[in-house]
Amino acid sequence: MTYMITDLLSVGFLQSLILAVVSIGLAIPFRFMKIPDMTVEGAYLLGGALCCSFIRAHVNEYIAIVGCFIGGGIAGMLTCTMILKLRIASLLAGIITSTMLYSISLYILGAPNVPLFHYHTSLIGGDYCMKIGIVAFILIAISVALIAFLFTEKGLRMRATGYNIKFAKKYGIPVSQYYILALFLGNGLSSVAGAITTQIQLYSDIGMGFGILVHALVSLMLGEVIIGGIGIVRQILGPIIGAVVYQQIQGVAMLVGVAPSCLKLLTALILILLIAIKRKDKLLQV
Repeated sequence: MTYMITDLLSVGFLQSLILAVVSIGLAIPFRFMKIPDMTVEGAYLLGGALCCSFIRAHVNEYIAIVGCFIGGGIAGMLTCTMILKLRIASLLAGIITSTMLYSISLYILGAPNVPLFHYHTSLIGGDYCMKIGIVAFILIAISVALIAFLFTEKGLRMRATGYNIKFAKKYGIPVSQYYILALFLGNGLSSVAGAITTQIQLYSDIGMGFGILVHALVSLMLGEVIIGGIGIVRQILGPIIGAVVYQQIQGVAMLVGVAPSCLKLLTALILILLIAIKRKDKLLQV
């Protein structure tokens, strides 16, 4: 029983680190740019498909992850182009891109499910402690780099664009470029998470991105409720803390006997509760 609990907690912690990468990627358009971007699921799936193809071609796993970041970023740029040039609503543009990425990912894979059992990388075949260490290092590197970028001149301009677009235009900030940059970064990170997941689970599946957007959104909101969402550091740390807590809630739910088929119901209930808490806080502030 003790071994089962330890194993469940370690698996949940590893999954929470991957989910935190997606959640940080989601926070960039959602919180910094005020754009509800739905491309996350498609970018996550694309990252898994690209990584699988890279590994099968014997490309170094870390080069593969960088390639997946670029691929996901291009998907985000496509969504942003539809928003800016075609004046398509951001929600619809994200759904359109995700729909296209489903077919593109299936074409890249060549089959609905492609295994990686006969390949070896630092994330394939290692023990869970090693995997947790590598993913934690990647997450920390992403967080530190992103925080550092947001305090640079370009980062300040990007934040100013999301905070007040009229103000940004008035001071000559090229807002279109910063919207594209934000969606490139956000979806690139989501694609990185998909690449890591593919290596850890030893296969890429055409349905692997289903529901990741909701999980990332719950993690984002849960982190904001726990530590608040004011300040750059908190806006980056919040999704990480939220992802860890959220995954452990799911792990505890399974330990007490909640059926796996009910976990999505649990996720929906947590999301509703978080929305209610945030709305109550806004009403109290008024």
